[in-house]
Amino acid sequence: MMDVLSRGELENVAPSIFADGQLNRLSDKYQKYSTVQVAELLGKERWLPVYARQQRVRDESRAGYQKHIIRFRHEADINALRSGRKEEGFDIVMSNSHDGSSCYVLEAGIFRCVCINGLVVGASAFSFKVRHMGSTPEEVVKASLEIASKVPEVASRVDVMKGVMLSDREIQDFVISAYHLKWERDKVDAEKALEPDEAPLSFDPMVLAYPRRSEDKGNSLWSVFNRVQENMMKGSPVRVATNHGNHRIRSVKGLNEDLRINRELWNLAESRLK
Repeated sequence: MMDVLSRGELENVAPSIFADGQLNRLSDKYQKYSTVQVAELLGKERWLPVYARQQRVRDESRAGYQKHIIRFRHEADINALRSGRKEEGFDIVMSNSHDGSSCYVLEAGIFRCVCINGLVVGASAFSFKVRHMGSTPEEVVKASLEIASKVPEVASRVDVMKGVMLSDREIQDFVISAYHLKWERDKVDAEKALEPDEAPLSFDPMVLAYPRRSEDKGNSLWSVFNRVQENMMKGSPVRVATNHGNHRIRSVKGLNEDLRINRELWNLAESRLK
């Protein structure tokens, strides 16, 4: 289970969170406060960091300022998950950068104990954007708490998904649609999805619905959604037959791609509720 990250652990996994300046090319109007200032204010509201990472950069001038992400979970949820009183926790997912490439983006997230694989709620009703110009850390915190106030609505949608049973054909349709989100979106990237790199993308999409554990078996929309999300994000737990032998589907490495796929998968699942 994700534990609360100390300041030292945050500095180790995502030092760009602590950037206290800005790239020279940015306007003086760009706010110079660091993400950690927002994190400290959220801590006073008992929202604590449980996960963080930063984007890889090729341009060394961006190192230390690049995009990063932190997931915050309320202290009460952390304790409930640890004691087994809850199966899911609800997070504030914050992404930001200090290189001018993005504003603060605040989204709702869901954490499942059984797979420790964080989901991101894609619906626009559960996200806010706060520009660096003219904003303050307090305004970012205010928007974060607005996200937190929507937790009951997110929980309600999860409960509805748990009650929706899919037929075999509906599961197949969902899996194929999810497959297209990642592998048919860009043919060039698709050919890099399997190891070795030269292996063409030609595998049965239904492998994405493979259950990794008994708790994930079943035909509910929630179960199918979670199986597909985990297999897409972490890579396949089993080897997949291709034209060049058996290979594993690669996990998602890029931060932007991680967020994009999570959002679009949520929207795909929600579309099955209409």
